[in-house]
Amino acid sequence: MNARTTIASNGSGRAQAARSPLPVPAIYGEDQAQSALAVLEAAKQRVAKARAAADSSLLKAKSAPPPHEIGNPLFVTLFEKHQNDREILFAAMRALERARAEAGRGGEE
Repeated sequence: MNARTTIASNGSGRAQAARSPLPVPAIYGEDQAQSALAVLEAAKQRVAKARAAADSSLLKAKSAPPPHEIGNPLFVTLFEKHQNDREILFAAMRALERARAEAGRGGEE
């Protein structure tokens, strides 16, 4: 079994090898591969959560009563919240890219 396989039960009580959904360089050991996959999955989940928050805050800003301009304090507050959510999303996306790059290098520095 190489670093890209894991053990999964097939329901009959016997274990079988299952392919990992993400390729992991062969230089990883089994524990390192699992750790790298866990880091990538966590980063993906953070991106999905941040994207949902940014989408929600954008919809709220769009649904604010007109006019959608600086003179409308409700719109300004909602739009600033959206901008903050967007920055959090961008930070999560950068972290995911770093995690992918690290996994591609096999943890070497």
